[in-house]
Amino acid sequence: MRLILRLVRNALLILLLLALLLGGGIAWLARATMPDDSGAAEIPGLENPVSIAFDANQVPTVRARSVNDAAAALGYLHARERLFQMELMRRAGRARLAELLGASALRVDRYAAALDLPARAERDYQALPEATRALLDAYARGVNSWIRAQ
Repeated sequence: MRLILRLVRNALLILLLLALLLGGGIAWLARATMPDDSGAAEIPGLENPVSIAFDANQVPTVRARSVNDAAAALGYLHARERLFQMELMRRAGRARLAELLGASALRVDRYAAALDLPARAERDYQALPEATRALLDAYARGVNSWIRAQ
């Protein structure tokens, strides 16, 4: 009986140790994959320096002298935090989601292809005022800056 209790106790201790190691590994991995907030980044085309501060909850505040510089910084932040989501949305709009997700996404791709979203987006973009196109271009510059930095 004592032998069985000792074996159960040792098994529980081993399971507890494994759970702690696994939890610590997951916590380390989560922290290691978070972007570094302490440095400076180069975003081409900025007219003036831009600052990005993070509060205690990691919510960013962008300070810029122009709306285009703020848009570039926002694009950089969005790519830094949500690039996978952005890539999924880009693929969905171009009817190329099945390349990543397999046959289960073919129905969505067929629907997106029927809508011809890229051509529609290009026509809409060309119809925008020049200032709005410049803002969108600045945002895209910020996104591409993050991608190039990786």
